[in-house]
This record gives sequence, C-alpha cells and structure tokens, in this order.
Amino acid sequence: LGYCYEELKDYKSASEYFKKIIDMKNEFLKGEAYFHLGLIYEAQKDIEKAVEQYKKVVHDYPDTLYVEIAKDRLRRLKAEED
Repeated sequence: LGYCYEELKDYKSASEYFKKIIDMKNEFLKGEAYFHLGLIYEAQKDIEKAVEQYKKVVHDYPDTLYVEIAKDRLRRLKAEED
C-alpha cells in the first residue's frame, strides 16, 4: 500500500506504511522501505531527512537492490547543495 500512496502523492500515508515495514523484525524489505522514505522526504523538500534515509540504505543495507540508486541520489543532492 505504501507504493500506491507514494504514487498518489499521499506522502503521509505512504510514510506510515514504510515505517511499519521498518518496525518489523524481518529485515527483508527494510532497505527498500528506507529508500522510499528518502524519496518521500525528497519530494517534500526535506532534504536533510532524505539524506538520512539514503545513508541508512547505503550503510546498513548494502546488499539491497536500492543501494546504488541511493548512492546516486546522495551524489545528486550533494551536487545541488554545492
């Protein structure tokens, strides 16, 4: 459901679902959930929180499919900052 809410730009509802995944004991989808939280914060122009989420993906979930995309987003956000 988080993906659907994200697509509809209902970021509050989407973030609630991704946070539920993060709170679960199963590690399987956590890297993906952090990545999508980063996208949500970025869409809301909360760059500091977006960067925190992307860094979490890179450092804590290096085996996720989203790690390279998270690195790219971090580089892009840093370049925009400079």
